[in-house]
Amino acid sequence: MSRRPMQKEQIPDGGYGWIIVAAFGTNNIIVIPIMQNFSLLFRDVFKDLNMSATDISTIVNVNSAFGLILGLFNGPLFKKFSYRQVSLVSVILMFTGLLLTSTANSFHEFIMYYGVINSIGYSLNLTSFTLALNTYFSKRRNLATGFSSVVTGFGPVIMPILISFLISYYGVRGTAMILSALILHCMTGALLLHPVKWHYRKVEETTIEKELELLNPPLNETKTLKEEIEDEDEQDEDFDVDLVHGLEKVKIPAKKMENFDKARGSFFASKISLHEKAPDATWWRKESNAGLPTYNASQYSVKQEKKTKKKDSQQWISKIVKLFDLDLLQDPGYRIIWFGMSLAFTGEINFALMTPLILGDLGWSVGETATLMSSLAFADIIMRFFSPFIGDAVKLPAKQMYMISLVFLTITRSSLTFVSGWTQTLIACSIIGLAKGFRTVYMGLVIPSYVPLEKLASATGLQTVLNGLFLLAAGPILGFIRDKSGSYNPCIYFITSLSMMTIILWSIEMILNRHKVKDEANEEPTES
Repeated sequence: MSRRPMQKEQIPDGGYGWIIVAAFGTNNIIVIPIMQNFSLLFRDVFKDLNMSATDISTIVNVNSAFGLILGLFNGPLFKKFSYRQVSLVSVILMFTGLLLTSTANSFHEFIMYYGVINSIGYSLNLTSFTLALNTYFSKRRNLATGFSSVVTGFGPVIMPILISFLISYYGVRGTAMILSALILHCMTGALLLHPVKWHYRKVEETTIEKELELLNPPLNETKTLKEEIEDEDEQDEDFDVDLVHGLEKVKIPAKKMENFDKARGSFFASKISLHEKAPDATWWRKESNAGLPTYNASQYSVKQEKKTKKKDSQQWISKIVKLFDLDLLQDPGYRIIWFGMSLAFTGEINFALMTPLILGDLGWSVGETATLMSSLAFADIIMRFFSPFIGDAVKLPAKQMYMISLVFLTITRSSLTFVSGWTQTLIACSIIGLAKGFRTVYMGLVIPSYVPLEKLASATGLQTVLNGLFLLAAGPILGFIRDKSGSYNPCIYFITSLSMMTIILWSIEMILNRHKVKDEANEEPTES
C-alpha cells in the first residue's frame, strides 16, 4: 500500500522559542532587580522623611499586591489582547511609575506612583513574558525555564553594585531617573514576543492512503440518499416529494401516500365523533376541582417573569465563570496549590524586598549591603543553572521539587538571625542564594504542570489575586512586628512560618492521595 506524507503544525518547543528565552531573561535582568532593590535605593530617603517600618513595609507590599490583585483580569485580558501588546503597555507603565517615584516626598505619593502605577506595569510585564515562554515550549519547558532563570539571575548580581555606584554620583533621585530610562530598553524584548503561530513547526506524518480515502471518499463515487431511492423505485412514475427531518428530499410512492392520507383522515374523524358524543367536555372542572384555587393570567405572568429573571442571573453567573475560568476552583488539587503557593509567595517576596533593610538593620552600609546582595544573587545564578539537571536526574514532579526548595529556604533564612561579622553574613547570604535559585526554577513550573495550557493565563491570574490579598495583609503585620520588637529577626521567623505551612499542607495532601490510591487498588480485586 502506498503512503504519503502529511504535515502537522506543532508549537516550536525550540527554534524561535530560544529567542523568547533570551527576551525573557534580558527583560528580567532590568525589571526584577530594580524592584528588588527599591528598599536599597530609597533607604536614605525613607530615613530623611522619618518613615516608620510599618510605612516602608506597606509601600513595598502595596507595590507587590496591587498589580497581583488585578491579575484576576489576566484571563480576559489575554483573550482580548496578545502578550506582545500587553508587554509593550507594561513597559510604559513601569517607566512612568518609577519616573514619578523619583519625585515622591510623602507616603501617599510613594503609594500612588510606586505602589499602584509601577505595580500594574510590573505585574503585566511578568505575566506576559511568562505566558509567551510557556506558549512556545512544552516538552522542553523545564529546560527553557532554567536557562531563562539563569539569565535573569545576572540582574541581581549587577544591579545592587550599579545602584550603589550611581547613588554616589547622582544621588537617590537622579539614580531613580536613570533606572526608569533603563526600563524603556525592555521595549526591545517586548517586540520580540511574536505570536506563536508565526513559528509553528511542521512535522511530517505518514498515513495509509486507503484509510484516508475511506475517511474522505471522493464525491463522484458515492450516491446520495435521494439517488439510491430513485434507483430502487425508478419503475414508479408518480412520486410526491417531501422533506424529512432536514435530510435530502426523499421520494415516496404516490399510492402509499394516498393510503396514509386516508388512514390519517379516518383517525381524526373518529376523534371528532367521540368528542361530539361526550355529554359535557368540562365535567371535570365543575365537580373535581371545585375546591381548588384557580390561577388567572396575571399570576401566571408573574411566575414566568420570576423564572426569566432567575434564568438571566444564572446565565450571567455562567458567563462570569467562563470568562475568568472560575471552574478551576472546583478542583481540590488546584485549590491546595492555589492556597499553598500564596502562603509561600508572601514569605518569599517579603524577604526578598526586605533584605536590604534587614542587612541595614545589622549595621551594614549601602555599599556593603550591595556586595552582600550581589553574592546572594551570584549563588542564585549557580543553582538556577544546575536545578533543571537535578530535576531531570531525580525525576520528581515540579510540585515536590518546589517543596524541597522551601525546606532549604526555611533553614537557610533562619541562619541569618544567628550570624555576626562580615564573613558569617557573607556565607549565610551565599547559602540563601543557593536555596533561592533552586526555588525560583520550580516555583514557575508548579501551576503550568497542573493546569492545561488554555487555562494557564486564568490560573495564573487567580493565583496572583490571592497573592496580592495575602501581601496586603502581611505588609502591615510585618511592619508592626518590626516597630514593636525593634529588630527584623521576628519578621524572619514569621516569614519562615508561612513557608512551613505550605510544606505541611502539601505533605498532608500527598499522604491522603497515596492512601486513596491504595484503597482504590485494594477494592478492584474484591469487585472483580
